[in-house]
Amino acid sequence: MDMAYISIIIIVVLLLLYGGYRMFFGTSSKSTSKINPNCRRATKDKIGVFCIGKNIFRYVEARDTVEKFGARLATMDELDAACKSGCNWNTLGWCQDFNAFICRNGKLEGGAMPGQLRLGVYAYGFKPVGKEAEDLMIL
Repeated sequence: MDMAYISIIIIVVLLLLYGGYRMFFGTSSKSTSKINPNCRRATKDKIGVFCIGKNIFRYVEARDTVEKFGARLATMDELDAACKSGCNWNTLGWCQDFNAFICRNGKLEGGAMPGQLRLGVYAYGFKPVGKEAEDLMIL
């Protein structure tokens, strides 16, 4: 196996372990990071990028879940713009075209991933509200 491929697998596993720790102990990036007022984050009244922080979705499940909320998977460009505007989700999440990224400190890290990995989700649309949104850790 190529060393770059092995390195990517190790990084993904570490990020998944970190996400599982946060989910198990009930912490999330919402409680640990300050919301930048310049962040182009979706609200219930404003269309934009939002994050589903629970790392339970394979790629197809991620796509179907956001469509259920009337949204779609975010593009890399939409997520990059949100990240550069100050959004800081610290979640490895699915975007369009089997890409997964983590958005932190104004940068995107990630790329193409196998669709069977269970990750969070970056979506574009109006941010869902209510009990189901809370259960999925929508940020």
